Amino acid sequence: MDSLGQTDRTVMNGADGRFVPGNRASAGRTSKPAELRKALESAVTVDAITKLAGSLLTQANAGDVSAAKLLVDKLIPRIDVEQEISTRLELWKDRFLDELLYATDAQTLREKLTGGRLSPSEEQAELLSLLGSLQAFREAA
Repeated sequence: MDSLGQTDRTVMNGADGRFVPGNRASAGRTSKPAELRKALESAVTVDAITKLAGSLLTQANAGDVSAAKLLVDKLIPRIDVEQEISTRLELWKDRFLDELLYATDAQTLREKLTGGRLSPSEEQAELLSLLGSLQAFREAA
């Protein structure tokens, strides 16, 4: 160690910068947490979970707010409201556009847009304009 209490890096690493044998930092994580997790997983059975859930339900029915909250949180995941709204709007927009395009054939759309007042070339221009607007709407949302 130097005067600042730091270990000489050449002792910890080889010339190529890799850890050398005996370096404590190269040991990595111990397997203890993995062993404990595996032991816990093997000890917990379906029957044990069923009994635990029954106990929580009994406590919740008896007025234990913490038990009720735990049950509800595990059974009904929390919803990110903004994400849910965004997802629903996207679905609605896609369905709306699909329905609009499916429900109207060219003749019906032409009649709805123009009421028979436009020439064929004007109708075509209106239809192309509408399709451009629908495409822009789809891309913007």
